[in-house]
Parts: sequence; structure tokens; C-alpha cells
Amino acid sequence: MGVDTGKTFTAVDGGGDWPNPWTTAVLMGVLARRGRTQGREGDRVLARRCFEALRSTASWDTGRAYYAHGMIPVKATGEVMPTHHWGSSLVGQYPLVAQGLCEYFEATGDSEALEFGLALAEGVLADLQPGQGVIGISARDGSYQGHLHHHLYFLAGLAHLAALSSEPRRSSGHSGPPDSGASSQSLLMVR
Repeated sequence: MGVDTGKTFTAVDGGGDWPNPWTTAVLMGVLARRGRTQGREGDRVLARRCFEALRSTASWDTGRAYYAHGMIPVKATGEVMPTHHWGSSLVGQYPLVAQGLCEYFEATGDSEALEFGLALAEGVLADLQPGQGVIGISARDGSYQGHLHHHLYFLAGLAHLAALSSEPRRSSGHSGPPDSGASSQSLLMVR
């Protein structure tokens, strides 16, 4: 079963729908909160399936995650939605999933969501997200150019991850993997 989000479907069962990272993350957070506040087990189950869809379509590099196709929907089978549906500009967009992962974690306590969110943050710090070019967020100093609300939503999610994480370097200002040479300004901290 998919949930119609207007432009595409958000995958919750792998039955042929196209999971868009942003809409799937938003739906996941809403379902998890409603499942917790209203005691709706079905919503919690669907929220978990949304999480699994997000995690299954991520790419991995030594424990760090990223979305090889940005915000372009990708099925769990690896099939990428043709860009004529969404436009090639979404390939270079940061997937806006961190905030949804935080909301899901807060509502369910599912530590896998926090671990995955932190792996995505590490992917950003390692500059693994392809297609960023001039619009990318600098791992050196946190600066960026380009679409303001998109970046701020992304950075707010990273800050939320930092607040939920108990790892000292995420709250002490260190900004990258150990020995990365990154500056002391962390992407996980908002000035």
C-alpha cells in the first residue's frame, strides 16, 4: 500500500511505489508521532516500514551513508525514477530525511533511526553526497550557497541529530571523522 503524496508515492511496502526520501521521512515522522499519541499500532508499523525504505535506498561507504541520487526516488531494487518525472535538479539536492528520522526516533525510541541519521550526517561531513558542487555545504566551515530554505531544513535536521546524540564530538564543535583535517566548526552545530 502506498500513500499518495501528490507527485509520487511514498513506499511503505515495497510493492512498486517510488520512495521519495523527503516525503517518506515526513510521513514516517507523522505516523510515528500519531502511533505514539493515539496508540495506533498500525501507524507505528507503517512508520517502521518507511524507515526501512529510507535505509534500504541509501548508499554506504565505510559506515557513512548518503543518497547517490539525491532526492530522486529510488526503489529498493535500485531502480531510479527517470529524471523526466522530477527533473535533474533533484539529483544534486540533499535528501531531507534527518528531521523525519529524529521525529521517528523520539516517538519510537528506535535506535536504528538515530544510528542511520548519524551515518547520513557523517556522509555529509565526508562530502559523499554527489552532485553538490557550488550548492554543497562546506565540511570545512559549514558555509553554503543556493536554495536557502532547503539548506536550512537540512541543517535543522542535522542540529536535531546532534542534540539527540550523546557522542561528545557532536556537541563539542569537532566537525568530521577523526583525523579528517576538518575545521572546528561542525555541520552538526548551528551557529
